[in-house]
Amino acid sequence: MLAMVLALASSCGWGSADFLGGLSAKRVPILVVAAVSQLVGFGFTLLVVLAVHRGPLDVSVLWIGAIGGVLGAGGLSALYQGLAVGRMGVVAPIAALSGVVPVVVGLVAQGDRPEAVQVVGMVLAIGGVVMASRARDEAAPGRRLATGAGLALLAALLLGAMVVALDAGGDRDPVWTVFMVRVSSVSLLWLGVVCCALLALVLVLNTWSTRRLGFGRADEITIVFCGSKKSMASGVPMASVLFSSAVIGPVLLPLMLFHQIQLMVCAALAQNYQRQWAAQGEPEHTAA
Repeated sequence: MLAMVLALASSCGWGSADFLGGLSAKRVPILVVAAVSQLVGFGFTLLVVLAVHRGPLDVSVLWIGAIGGVLGAGGLSALYQGLAVGRMGVVAPIAALSGVVPVVVGLVAQGDRPEAVQVVGMVLAIGGVVMASRARDEAAPGRRLATGAGLALLAALLLGAMVVALDAGGDRDPVWTVFMVRVSSVSLLWLGVVCCALLALVLVLNTWSTRRLGFGRADEITIVFCGSKKSMASGVPMASVLFSSAVIGPVLLPLMLFHQIQLMVCAALAQNYQRQWAAQGEPEHTAA
């Protein structure tokens, strides 16, 4: 009975957080919403750890929680992005399918045998997800899947995997498992925020300086893209020379994340520049 009450309370808490996060994601960048929400959760779990006033009972919960935090950060970002671009009535039910992931893991890895009513419930849930994902989208009537359905499915997989990690670590030390999940997710998300802010600063400075110095549009495009790039091919060897092998992994993580953010942001910038050239009637090869 206690397990059912705790599960219901958890569902209400997660559902309310998803609702508020989805609303915020329509007005604020997704990464900021996820980072702030996880930071609040980190503060609460930190108070719990301080109240318990002890170290982890099992060192393995540290890396289990860290893995769970990475999965949770990815799942939360996908969920908020899906809620921002799609309808909440479509995205939220699909993401709720995350509860099926630990059930499947229990069947495969632990030999669990669900009761008939549980099987019927999962079948109905999957059927509902299929119907919700094919709901008609008025903004894009030709789409076979509703907008945001793919992101919701990704969120369901990642969040469900995070629950599996919580279960694995919770059997050994639930307090420190949850705490490490928050530590990992907060670190990753805020690292992403810092990388985005740094890239934005470089792009703004490059754009401002080229216009201030009177360069043409073609030169501006070249400087903006070349001036903001840091190649993994040169960054990894430099890091291996400057840092020891014991710390090379944590050092390369910001570089890898920054590189991926560069690619996504600059791809959007390239499309924007292309639209500007097309609107002005200029040949595209002149921007090369």
